[in-house]
Amino acid sequence: MEWFAYLLKVSACTALFFGFYLLILRQLTFFRINRIYLLASLLLSCVIPMVHISIKKAVPFAPVATVVPGEPVILKKTMPPVPQVPEQVKQFDWQAAAGYLYMAIVLTLLLLSVWRLLRILKYVKHPVRTGNGLRLISKRTGFTNCSFFNYVFVDESTLSNAELELFLKHEEVHAKQFHSADKMLMILAKAIMWMNPVIYLYDKALTQAHEYEADAITSQHFGKESYARLILNRAIGAPKMALAHQFAESPVKERIKMLFTPKSNKMKQLSYAFILPIGAGLIALFGIQFVAAQQTPLPLKTTKKATAVTITDKEVGAPRATTTSTDKTKAGNHTRIVADTVIVDDLVPGNIAQGTVDVNWKNAPRAVTIQHVSVVDETVIRPDENTGCRITGIDNDAKYTIVSFEYTAAHENDWALLNKEIYLQANDDMKHFQYVKSEGIPLAPYRHNFTRPGEKIAFKIYFEKVPLTAKSIDVIERAGRSDFFNFYGVPLPASYFAQQ
Repeated sequence: MEWFAYLLKVSACTALFFGFYLLILRQLTFFRINRIYLLASLLLSCVIPMVHISIKKAVPFAPVATVVPGEPVILKKTMPPVPQVPEQVKQFDWQAAAGYLYMAIVLTLLLLSVWRLLRILKYVKHPVRTGNGLRLISKRTGFTNCSFFNYVFVDESTLSNAELELFLKHEEVHAKQFHSADKMLMILAKAIMWMNPVIYLYDKALTQAHEYEADAITSQHFGKESYARLILNRAIGAPKMALAHQFAESPVKERIKMLFTPKSNKMKQLSYAFILPIGAGLIALFGIQFVAAQQTPLPLKTTKKATAVTITDKEVGAPRATTTSTDKTKAGNHTRIVADTVIVDDLVPGNIAQGTVDVNWKNAPRAVTIQHVSVVDETVIRPDENTGCRITGIDNDAKYTIVSFEYTAAHENDWALLNKEIYLQANDDMKHFQYVKSEGIPLAPYRHNFTRPGEKIAFKIYFEKVPLTAKSIDVIERAGRSDFFNFYGVPLPASYFAQQ
C-alpha cells in the first residue's frame, strides 16, 4: 500500500509545518505572508515524500567479469531446476478493497463540491450590477452577503448605505487577492486527504488569514471602530456556502482582536525562513536512501604458475578469469592472456574475502607482469537459500513472460524495490525482452520496508514474451551489480513450453 504510506508521510509533513505556524507565525500581522506560508507548506508536504536522494554506502568489493578474446576455460556448474509453485486460491485482497473505499470517499467529496459549485453558478446567471470590478447579485434567501471570486451575493435590505459600501470594499479585497482560488484548492486537498485531521486546521487557518487581510485593508478606509461594529452586527449567522467567503466568517472575537493588534516588527519576517530547515529535515527523514557503493579492491598477489584447481564452494558458480599483462617483447604493448583455472582463498558469493589468487596461465610463453585479475561467478541462482531473492516460477500467456519471485528479508531494516529498467535476455540469440508491468513490489523510487528478519514478499514481473525457441534466460535489473535482481542462465521449465 505505497499510496497509503505516501499519505501518512504527507500527514506527518503537514503536522510539522502547521505546528510551526501555530507556535510562531499565527500571531504575526503579516497576513499575506501567512497565507503564502500555508499554501507553500501544503505544497511542500505533498512533494517532499516523493523526493528520493541516494547516498552511496561502502560495501566490500564485488569484482566483475572482463570478457576478452581468446579461449577462456569456463567451468560450468549444473544448476538445480527452478521449483514450480502451485497456483494458490486467490484470497480477498483487503489492501485493494481499502484503496477502492478510500477513492470512493474521495470521489464522493469531490462530487459534493461540484454540486455546491453548480449552486453558485446557477445564481451567476441572474441579473447583475457592476462596480469596482465586482459583479453584484441581489439575493435575499440562502447564502447572502458573501462572495465567490468577483461575484458578490448581497441582501441590500439588511444593510444601510454606509454598511453596504464597507461590505463591498471588504469583498473587493477578497476578489483582488483571489482568495476564492485558495478555497477551491483547499476543497480539493480536503477531498484527497480527508483522513488527515491537520488539513482541516489548514483550511480554518487559511480562511482566517483571508479575513484578517481583508479586515486590515478595509479598516484603513473606514476606521477600525466602525468596521468592528459592522462585524458585530453581521455576526448573527446566515446560511453559509463552503466555496464562498462569508462577511461574518471566522470567530468574530479573534477578528476584532487581530484588528486592534499592533503591527509586528518587520524583523520577525525572518521567522518564515525556518521553512527551509524544516523542509530539509523532512527530506532527510523520508527521502534519503543508502545504496551500496563498491570499494576499491586491495591489490591481488599472483603467481606465474600454479596447479589447476576447480572451485568447489557450493555457494558460487564456476569462475571465469581473465588478465591484462605487459609483454616487454612487444615494445611495451599491452596483450591479453587467458587463465586456465583460478582458485581464490575464502571465496564467498560476489566477493573476494582475501586478495590471494593463484593462476595457471594457458597461453603465457614466459614470465609476465600481471596488472589485473578479475573473477566472477558464472551462476548466482540459489533457489533454496533462506534469505535474499529467488525465482519461484516462470510462466507465459498470450502476451507476456511472467517471472515469479520471492524475497526474504535479511534483517528488520531490509527493503526491496524494483527498477523498471529490468529486462530478460534470451541466451540463444541474446535478444532483450523489456519490462511491461509488475505486481506485489513497488517501483523505484518507492520501496517496500520490512519490519522483521525472515519476512517474505512474493511478486511477479511481466516481460515481453520470450519465444518458445529459447532454452534459458538471464534476468537483469542492473548488470554487474550484486545489489540488484540479476539472475544468469535460468533454464525455462518444461511447463513454459506446454503453455500457449
